[in-house]
Amino acid sequence: MKPFQPRLLHESKSARRWVVVVVVAGLANAALAILIAVLLSRVLANAVQGHETVARAAAPLALIALLAIGRGLVMSGAEYAGHLGARDVISALRGRLLHALADSGPSMLRNQHSGALAVAATTGIETLDVYFARYLPQLVLGAAIPVLVLAFLAFNDLVSAAIVAITIPLIPVFMWLIGAGAQQRVDQRWLLLQRLGAYFLDIIQGLPTLRIFGRAEAQTERIRTVTEAARRATMGTLAVAFLSALVLETLASITTALVAAEIGLRLVAGSMTLQTGLAVLIVVPEAYLPLRQLGTFFHASMEGVAAATTVLDLADACAPEHATMRPAGPLAIPPSPATHPITFSDVTYIYADRGEGLIAPLTFSLLPGTTTLLTGSSGAGKSTLLDLLVPFNRPTSGTIRIGGVDLRHVDLDRWRASIGWVSQHPSLFPGTILENLRLGMPTIPLAEAETLLQRLFPGGEITVTTTITDDGDGLSGGERMRLVLARALLRSPDLLLLDEPTAFLDPAATSIVVDLLGDLASRSIMVIATHEPERFPWAAQVVELDQNRIIHRHALSRPEPVRAAAVGS
Repeated sequence: MKPFQPRLLHESKSARRWVVVVVVAGLANAALAILIAVLLSRVLANAVQGHETVARAAAPLALIALLAIGRGLVMSGAEYAGHLGARDVISALRGRLLHALADSGPSMLRNQHSGALAVAATTGIETLDVYFARYLPQLVLGAAIPVLVLAFLAFNDLVSAAIVAITIPLIPVFMWLIGAGAQQRVDQRWLLLQRLGAYFLDIIQGLPTLRIFGRAEAQTERIRTVTEAARRATMGTLAVAFLSALVLETLASITTALVAAEIGLRLVAGSMTLQTGLAVLIVVPEAYLPLRQLGTFFHASMEGVAAATTVLDLADACAPEHATMRPAGPLAIPPSPATHPITFSDVTYIYADRGEGLIAPLTFSLLPGTTTLLTGSSGAGKSTLLDLLVPFNRPTSGTIRIGGVDLRHVDLDRWRASIGWVSQHPSLFPGTILENLRLGMPTIPLAEAETLLQRLFPGGEITVTTTITDDGDGLSGGERMRLVLARALLRSPDLLLLDEPTAFLDPAATSIVVDLLGDLASRSIMVIATHEPERFPWAAQVVELDQNRIIHRHALSRPEPVRAAAVGS
């Protein structure tokens, strides 16, 4: 691992003032240590030589005690400031990851294991506390404090200063030699930790199925194997860290012993005063202390750096392949889809990692108060078109305009606030149904939520007070779909995007949902991806895709003619 991580330093703007506070506190602590050494050496020398009485020593000893208390307060303040800075950076990194995932949407999450992602965004990134609170300030202190101590030694004893100056550079050399092997072990441990988190999540989510087929107990040995691999990697990392500490401590102890030996010889020869010898001997360890601490913090921070690298790589990967989701410069206020058409003009999209997607240019319009159906075989591009409208992706070529304004230039937060989106794999969260329905919009009136639930669940099997567990465990696929549809409808969206809203519904529930959507169709632009277009007879137009190309488009029953646009080939 490099001493400096440029990507992390770029992310640490909010922590820089706290890092400066920690560095200043560290320098003040070193200065206090030197002052204490001078005072203590004077008291001890006078006492040994019989020039100090208890009464005369009381004042210097009281001052030394006050300075020692001051050192403790300074270091406590530095520790607190360091943790404040680390907290700011960790929050910023986690926020950046969440914003990136929200911008990219499900297309990116499909390629990520939620267990590994959760480990990186929680436990892993929290270990960055050591990097910003201790390691980063210690890099500066490791360079500045030895210089300060050497200046003091050179002023009092050139021989001791020379010994320290020769041996100090050996510490970074040994740190580099040991650190080169430690990085590989840390990377291996971090990879195993992610796999362990992912595997545990898979087991927990699949436990009902495993129990049904009598395979739950068989996973015990597999869990033991994965856990043992993580344990061995952890112990290997600790072994390297302890070896590093042993080497650095041994080197510092040997150097201090050399200085003590040469001071003793010169005291015997009478070429050095006892006070100077004691002061030098007390101060010498302070030259090595920041470097020893740097080595300790280096190993402790490597896991956090590995986790942060994973988070930053993921956040960077979430950036769209062909354009920035949030371009720099002023953004336009998006016109409302309730009163302005959405126009696709020669739109194509190709997935960068697969080299496939919507190949033919698509040109059509979505008119206010109308419903458009997207049909075609699985993989034809229906969900991709919906993703372009949110937008979770940008077109490879062509433009999507709302009321004549390019969707790439509008304020995405305001645009998405006007959208209701229901995916094929809806998510629910532990809590009451009302809390799930109010997700993101806590001001939704209780009466509206109750009325909508009564229509979607006429049997009363689910109410606003019903409590669910993680991801709606125990609910059927149709119940989960109706709940997420209710959550989208309560937003009163101007643009409603539905991906297979009847896929998991029985005939009775399908009839309820279709009737409800038909009643609301004229209030917004509605785009429905479906394999059953015949269920939505009020739709104004059907866009049928096959092999990622438009085959044709035609109007269903509608009192007035549909404005058509040419379809690219």
